[in-house]
Amino acid sequence: MRAALLDTAVYPCPYLEGKTARMEQFITYSIGPEEHETLLAHGYRHFGNYYFRPDCGVCSRCIPLRVGVTGISLHRSWRRLLNKSVFLELRINDPPSIQEAFDLYNLHKRRFGDGEQSDIRIFRESFFTEHPVSRILTLRDGKRLVAVAHFDQVPSSLSAVYTYYDDRDYARVSPGKLSIIHLIQLAAATGRKYLYLGYYVHDNPFMCYKAGFTPFEYSPRGGVWSRPRDALGEISFIPGEPLLR
Repeated sequence: MRAALLDTAVYPCPYLEGKTARMEQFITYSIGPEEHETLLAHGYRHFGNYYFRPDCGVCSRCIPLRVGVTGISLHRSWRRLLNKSVFLELRINDPPSIQEAFDLYNLHKRRFGDGEQSDIRIFRESFFTEHPVSRILTLRDGKRLVAVAHFDQVPSSLSAVYTYYDDRDYARVSPGKLSIIHLIQLAAATGRKYLYLGYYVHDNPFMCYKAGFTPFEYSPRGGVWSRPRDALGEISFIPGEPLLR
């Protein structure tokens, strides 16, 4: 791997209002699938060639999550959603035009109260930069683009990078959740062990949903992964409760 370290940045936290965040960050010039997988296991995420990991001192609310897919059985609610969405066409590595994807991305961002992306070049660098592990999943209703899921493919895992979708006209099929279910199926079908979901943030309604994909593991510190357990040592998790207290 060839990379350039960037200065540790401190800025308003993108996940928790009123908090500040500090990131370990670097730019890669070359990286292999095995090296990328090691970074995933140690809590790093990336957009294009930009890699980052929170390093916020006393705050540890951004918790990396991954779903174990070996021998996984689809939950009943997942099967219902798959049946409800059979009219959508699933495509792997058949990317839309950048303009088509950019328009859907801006539509998706409005649910967060964000303005439109000011520069399509930033969007292209984040999601359509050539990268050895980057792949793309799309869902279409005829010719209409409904969802785009950018993901990474490494030897033992897939990793969901970012998903954007039309929840205005297609909320009934939960296209964001549906895309993750398809990635879980893809990871299992290709003999991989995990699907990485990025950071779980309990106090952020747009980030806490990830704990609904079970069975999952979480990493309270870089490279160490655990299953949530109750006071008796049994694997247990109640949705809506923090993983770490």
